Amino acid sequence: MKASAIILVLTLGFAAAVFAQEEAAVRPDAVGKDQVGKKIAVEGRIYSNSKSAAGIHLYFGPDTSTAFQALVQAKSIYKFEVDVAKKFDKRNVRVTGKVEEQSGKYFIRVDEPSQLKVVAKKRETS
Repeated sequence: MKASAIILVLTLGFAAAVFAQEEAAVRPDAVGKDQVGKKIAVEGRIYSNSKSAAGIHLYFGPDTSTAFQALVQAKSIYKFEVDVAKKFDKRNVRVTGKVEEQSGKYFIRVDEPSQLKVVAKKRETS
C-alpha cells in the first residue's frame, strides 16, 4: 500500500511540475531589458525566418530588424529531426529559455527541441 501511495505522490508532483512550466507566456513585443538574463516563455506568431552561420532565426514580428526572435543554434539543428524553418513558419509558437540581447535585439537561444513548440492560437476576448 505504501508503494502505491508513493507512486501517486510522485505522479501528482510530476504533473504539477509540468503544469507549472505552462505558466503564462510573455508576448514577443513585451520582451525588453527587464527580462534579459531571465528564463521565460514567449508565445506568438512566427512571421518569417532566415538562416545564418549562427543557425535558424525565427522572427516573432513582421520587421526582422526589430522583432523578438528564437535562434535555433546551428550546432543543435540536428536534434530537431525536422525542417525547423518549415515546421514553425507562420505558426503560433512558444519558446522557453533565457532572454539575451545583442545590438538592441532580444532573443532566446534554442538548444533543445523541448524549448520550441507549436501552440493553439489564443482567442481574443472582449
